[in-house]
Amino acid sequence: MFDRPLLLLASQRAPHGFESQRNIFASASGIARGEIHCCGKRPSP
Repeated sequence: MFDRPLLLLASQRAPHGFESQRNIFASASGIARGEIHCCGKRPSP
């Protein structure tokens, strides 16, 4: 399970009425693994 603050962060970053809850979970997972920066973009290779 994800930490509540992490889910809150991901849900706040998601565009309202656009990104599904499934994508919010995916975003939170990416943040947890360090694959997505806080700005919401993946780091450059």
